[in-house]
Amino acid sequence: MKLETVDGITYSRPTFLTAIVVVSIITIVLFPLFTLFHQYPNITRLLEEFTVNEAVGIAKYLSALIVVEDQELKPGSLPEQIVSQIRKVEQDAQFVRLRIYSPSGRILYSSKSEEIGAVNQDPYFRQLVADPKVLAEAVERGAMSSENRYMSTDVVETYVPIIRGGRLIGVFEIYYDISTEKQKLKNLINLSSVVLFGMAAVLLIAVIISVSRATQYLKDRQRVLEELRTLSLSDELTGLYNRRGFFILAEQQIKIAARTRRGMLLVSADLDGLKGINDRFGHHEGDRAIVDAAQILRQSFRESDILSRIGGDEFVVLITEKPEINAEVLFSRLRKNLEVHNRKMQRPYSFFISMGVAAFDPQNPVTLNELLVQADKSMYRNKKHNKGRSKHRNNRPPV
Repeated sequence: MKLETVDGITYSRPTFLTAIVVVSIITIVLFPLFTLFHQYPNITRLLEEFTVNEAVGIAKYLSALIVVEDQELKPGSLPEQIVSQIRKVEQDAQFVRLRIYSPSGRILYSSKSEEIGAVNQDPYFRQLVADPKVLAEAVERGAMSSENRYMSTDVVETYVPIIRGGRLIGVFEIYYDISTEKQKLKNLINLSSVVLFGMAAVLLIAVIISVSRATQYLKDRQRVLEELRTLSLSDELTGLYNRRGFFILAEQQIKIAARTRRGMLLVSADLDGLKGINDRFGHHEGDRAIVDAAQILRQSFRESDILSRIGGDEFVVLITEKPEINAEVLFSRLRKNLEVHNRKMQRPYSFFISMGVAAFDPQNPVTLNELLVQADKSMYRNKKHNKGRSKHRNNRPPV
């Protein structure tokens, strides 16, 4: 994860979000594959094991019916009554085929009566007789069984030897049809795969949307932080341009004025007695006075003029249009707005704004700092006059 620091704030780049998308895509692919190649074979194997166990159980049950005194099964040893019971069990269990062999391989009973009496001499049967144990093999539809028979359905081919006193006395061959159960299982697995795939797809879409929004948020955050670092132009208290904003805009205007041979006026204004207001009435009242001063300046100048607060009680205004307006007109407008404000607000202190003006002559251009110095000198001369006036306003002591 990459980190970046902007204005002392550390945040991560969205590389980790890409990793989330990659992991989600891998997950959506692995879910169905895991189901098809792991769960399905395992569940099918469990079905086959269950079928074998059921076949063994049925074989044990039938052996209890047909075996008498542990005698070896021989031709003619199955009376008709026993054969009827075997057929009933075969029908109930829905076997594909059931055979009962003697140890020599002769068929004593078969689902196909014409096979009775035949002898099974296949190698697999001779091996089973030599080493008697339960054998089971799943044979899929269309495949060949151990007897080399074509299977038209899914079966489990099971051989269950009958052993008494350590001696083989017969063998059961059972073909158990599992096509219905296997199809149900396949349908269930397919449905589960579709559900899992759908859930994974929804999860992936949700992750992509979340990642997209998170990425956009980080980009917006970076952009805002960079803007705050490089383009923070407003004064929080008054809403006017701050010192940085004023210098950026004023420098541009001076370059334009010098190139287009256009004159401008720079006004420097100062709220008189702010320190005294803060000392006597608190900084909260001082902030109110600064806000009032900003409002009076807005009323006294035009929207096209660049108004800014460059210090605690220091304001500057750059007049870029119709600079032919002289200082007296500006002073008169400011005094009128001050009188209206003082009469309406009735603050417990004298409220005056001192103002000075400097002209920018494109024939003899100066820098912005030089223009500010000229305006400040003009303003300080007027400030002395304001102090004299404030002593007599409403008999209130100056601040």
